[in-house]
Amino acid sequence: MFLVFFFTLYSLMHFYVYRKAKKAFPQVVHPIPAIIFSCIMMFGPIGVRMLDSAGHHGFARFISPAVHAWMAIAFWFVVAAAAIDFWNLFARVLLRRILTSRKLGIGPKPAFLTVASLVVIASTWGVYKVSRR
Repeated sequence: MFLVFFFTLYSLMHFYVYRKAKKAFPQVVHPIPAIIFSCIMMFGPIGVRMLDSAGHHGFARFISPAVHAWMAIAFWFVVAAAAIDFWNLFARVLLRRILTSRKLGIGPKPAFLTVASLVVIASTWGVYKVSRR
């Protein structure tokens, strides 16, 4: 049951990141490489666990930082992008009635770049804090 919940939630996170990237950069983001990358990263945590259980500790330690860092990056991207989506929804639905002459929503490209910048800063800070231990 846990794996079903995990793969459902994690695949929806990847789909959300893909849709945001596709809206921001429609000519750059292609579906086939994105699907391959998403599948590799979705099954990465389970793969790391299976490699570790099978005794391939070196390879599991080698790929584990990339797999788990991507999990954190995707999570923070989804959280930050959802906050911008809620702002856009609020601006479109509620504020439209009050301020009809202003456009207060954030476009796809500025939203993606803002969220990506925040995620890079937060991830860099996280790596810095972990390396100081």
